[in-house]
Amino acid sequence: MEERPELTFRLKLEHLVRLIQADKVEESIAFAQEHLAPIAETDPKALEALENALTLLAFPDVEAARAVLIDPVF
Repeated sequence: MEERPELTFRLKLEHLVRLIQADKVEESIAFAQEHLAPIAETDPKALEALENALTLLAFPDVEAARAVLIDPVF
């Protein structure tokens, strides 16, 4: 998968969303910092997708807010 960085990023982003859905806030932030932030630092589209995913932390109803990720940015 390292040959397809966009796919790798998307899969990791989906994992982040699942952590957020499970209300694992600290684990979500740690995962984003370790696995997604390094990619987002060099790719504006990845940064936008990561920011959108992290906004889910602000919504109590994650399923309703998940629509934020439906529009593929990356």
